[in-house]
Amino acid sequence: MYFNKAIAKRKFNMQGLKHSDETKCKMRKSHQGKNFTQEHKDNLNKTKIGRKHTNECKAKITASLYARVLTPEAKLRMNHTGMKASEETKAKMKAIIICPHCGKSGGNQAMHRWHFDNCKLKS
Repeated sequence: MYFNKAIAKRKFNMQGLKHSDETKCKMRKSHQGKNFTQEHKDNLNKTKIGRKHTNECKAKITASLYARVLTPEAKLRMNHTGMKASEETKAKMKAIIICPHCGKSGGNQAMHRWHFDNCKLKS
């Protein structure tokens, strides 16, 4: 039994819709601090084990990969063997940086992905 006609038409399908920032915040807070038991983790793992692609699905994947036409430039970009990084590039990759919002330190790429402008503690 549906109480809201607008929801009844969609049958609770969120496709094409987005949660508001307020709703995302509520969902985040409700899930924080939850610890799953080992039994629950094992049950989640069991649902994934043993899943295999059907032969039809494998054939579709193979066909799509064979249908790709790669230019020589694209092949060259995919082949990274023999590439040597300069000393300047190596220094950049080894650099340890610190997030000004939370104080965590780490490598350049990971820190820029998860911290600085994207940091959870940024106000």
